[in-house]
Amino acid sequence: MLLGAVAAYYKYGDRTDIMEKSLKGTKEALDTLLAYLGTELSDSLSPILMRAVESEPSAEAVNRTLKSESFLDAVSDFINGEINEILQYRILSHARSRWAKWARRMRWGVFVLLVQEAIWTFFFAIWVKMMQMPAGQKTVVFAFSLSGINFVFAVVCAGAMLYYHDQITDCREKVL
Repeated sequence: MLLGAVAAYYKYGDRTDIMEKSLKGTKEALDTLLAYLGTELSDSLSPILMRAVESEPSAEAVNRTLKSESFLDAVSDFINGEINEILQYRILSHARSRWAKWARRMRWGVFVLLVQEAIWTFFFAIWVKMMQMPAGQKTVVFAFSLSGINFVFAVVCAGAMLYYHDQITDCREKVL
């Protein structure tokens, strides 16, 4: 079991490279969407704001324009016209943060599994074998139960990571 925990830690414990690659690609897609949305919003609202400033260059005129129906209509038109891109941005940023959270949980779960298996290996290999002190059935069941719980936790983390990674991949394909 310790060997399996070491292999799992090697694969999932230090996810720096994997996280950097995945999150960097996601950041590119988010930046692309944000730049697009910013440009479109600017293009939609600039004419209205420019007219307000040209007609009366004061803070009150701009404030009235921001509360005007034409400005609110322009914002509404922008949102309605770009709703898919806005939703893609939201889905992608949410999936990215959830993927990172589950990856963090996986790292800690695998680390705990490694420490736990090292303790059990020490206990069973050294304490029981060398000291020739028998381990009770409850101790063995307890050790395997804890290992099983930790294994199930790792599988749940991996499943969640896959789910959010699929969302990230789908969004990135639409954006980039």
